[in-house]
Amino acid sequence: NASGSIDAIRAAACAALSKEHGEVRRLPAEGGGGVVRRLRDSLHVGLCVPAECADDGAREVLELALPLWLGVGTSAGVSAHCCGRVLGMHTWTSQGPVSKQFRHRERVYRGLKHAVPISPHFMDCVGAFAEQEPFFEARFGAALAPRILRAWGHDRLWNIVTEPLETDLERIAMEDHAVCVAHGHRYVGVQVGRPFGEPLLQEHWGMCVPDICTDEAVLRSLLPATVPVKAFLTVEEVFPWGKLPVDFVIAGFAKCGTSTLAANLHRHPRIRMADCPDESDICEFGLWTSEHAHEFLLPLSTMAGLQLTPPALRGVKDSRLVERDRAISRLAKLGPSVRVIVVIRDPIDALESNYNALECWRVQSFSAMVRAGATDCLATPFGQGGGAGRGWGSWSSRLELLLSKLPASSVRIVHLESLTAVGSAGRTYGALLRFLGLSEAGFPADFEPTVRNRRSGPRGVDLCASEHHRTLALLKERYAEEYTRLASLLEASGSEVPRSFAERRTRCDRRPATEADPDRTASRSERRGVGD
Repeated sequence: NASGSIDAIRAAACAALSKEHGEVRRLPAEGGGGVVRRLRDSLHVGLCVPAECADDGAREVLELALPLWLGVGTSAGVSAHCCGRVLGMHTWTSQGPVSKQFRHRERVYRGLKHAVPISPHFMDCVGAFAEQEPFFEARFGAALAPRILRAWGHDRLWNIVTEPLETDLERIAMEDHAVCVAHGHRYVGVQVGRPFGEPLLQEHWGMCVPDICTDEAVLRSLLPATVPVKAFLTVEEVFPWGKLPVDFVIAGFAKCGTSTLAANLHRHPRIRMADCPDESDICEFGLWTSEHAHEFLLPLSTMAGLQLTPPALRGVKDSRLVERDRAISRLAKLGPSVRVIVVIRDPIDALESNYNALECWRVQSFSAMVRAGATDCLATPFGQGGGAGRGWGSWSSRLELLLSKLPASSVRIVHLESLTAVGSAGRTYGALLRFLGLSEAGFPADFEPTVRNRRSGPRGVDLCASEHHRTLALLKERYAEEYTRLASLLEASGSEVPRSFAERRTRCDRRPATEADPDRTASRSERRGVGD
């Protein structure tokens, strides 16, 4: 194979494993005697490999991962599922994978050296800093976000790799901030970049400064000696996630109607949703999972953007919030006073809709994804769990995690159908307003809920087509328990359970079965093998 002969791999394995697992054996006298260290006839050992190397049984483990671990192969043989590429990005040690792109660090910068003239306008700042210089220097240069690489993907679909020991970096930054503020000082974030056309901001790191120091004073008096003069800099105060000025959050899962709910609530005179222009089809801020997903502390500009004039309630919609453990933990830091509305729909309908919206047929066929037990066409990044996509799979498990972090009285789960169906929409919106502590009378008399972000154009896959009947049957079997658990969560939340959901009827069961509509279905050349 590409990594060397089987005999070479076997010899290298014996030599490497004999050092730790070999047994001393005495050679027979007729052979010259003496002792030798040899392996037992059978030995089971464990090997940590990327999830991408398990997509083709054991072949990629034997031909790529094992030779690389034994030092007799290279990662040149990149497989279709990127096993070789991920192997090449890491050094595999007994403690696990170590990224070659990201070297371990604790701080971006260390120490301040004042070797530049100080403007008289900033002498108070410099003097206050000099009085406690050891204290401030000990809390200088902590990374406020990990370094990130787009590891692999296609078009709109990319997975990312963050630098190792990200949790240690976050702990250092949070400790620096807490100690700095407790002593009456300011903790600011500094971003460094170099002008190239438009300034490109790169590293984001923090520093503790005296309360008397303005952002301009930090830029002009404290930083020039540490950061190269030609660098482009920004300075802005940063705050913990628990300080977010947010009253309620619309969360849930992609393609479940969060945009519809956000746009309709935004029409209430006492509700303002972040980043929800009236003319737009999408109300999306993505605070926890996109805009600031990897930041340990939030900049002042983000906090200020959420400040609204009372008595309006401040709302943020993040349609993927419940999918990620870190996002749920950060949401919980807002305390029990925050209100969370989670929108769900038929999980099979949502799975199909999400597949089409992301154009996943360019990466993997729908039937292959279902057979593999995945709910997303991108495999999970290494180190974040196996094979279930980006946390999108079991909604009930994600909701139970959310309810373990916040009181049940702070969470309301609703079904998309109850937000749009004639007869139930009025009741549902009225219940949600009461949940938020508002009067139902706030909506205009002629208020009618609208539907936002509805997909138009051809489908990459039409699950109702006859070619997908087997896949649909398999999904219904796999989601049987999930339907039951989600219905129980809806009832426990005090929300209606639509009849179609209780009867587990997907959109294919709610309309006559037909062949795939050629006007609504992408061609086979577009889909690249989506069918069963």
